[in-house]
Amino acid sequence: MLERTVVRSARTAHAVSDRVDAIALHRVWGPLIFLALLTLVFQVMFTWARPLGDAMQALVDAASVEVRRVTSIGQFAWRGQLYFLSSVFEGQPIGIEQVSDDRWSIAFGPLNLAYLDQATKRLTPSIFWRYSPINLDRPSPIIPV
Repeated sequence: MLERTVVRSARTAHAVSDRVDAIALHRVWGPLIFLALLTLVFQVMFTWARPLGDAMQALVDAASVEVRRVTSIGQFAWRGQLYFLSSVFEGQPIGIEQVSDDRWSIAFGPLNLAYLDQATKRLTPSIFWRYSPINLDRPSPIIPV
């Protein structure tokens, strides 16, 4: 009964998928083709993604704060220069945000610590403390710089 219902046609021409299988599953050429395809996909993905990633990073940088870590001796590096802040902040992250063309704000969380003048490369405290360290009898007002 099976022989009467199943009709087998003689296959003379190889189908396209058979030819692809013969090459792709070859012992030597198969792995080489696979590695070449992986390399191509990797290169295309990172080559095309780079401009998009750079554009997104530019958007983030335009509205973000640069983060630096304070060293064990109280310094942080910024634009090729070392600045002394305080060893109290050893190992802690600080934020550097541009507030004007030549002036940058140095902050520790919500606390604004100092301003950095790019022209003079000097840090200025953002506030004067309530009591002067030189003369404790005379309080000084808290004045933003």
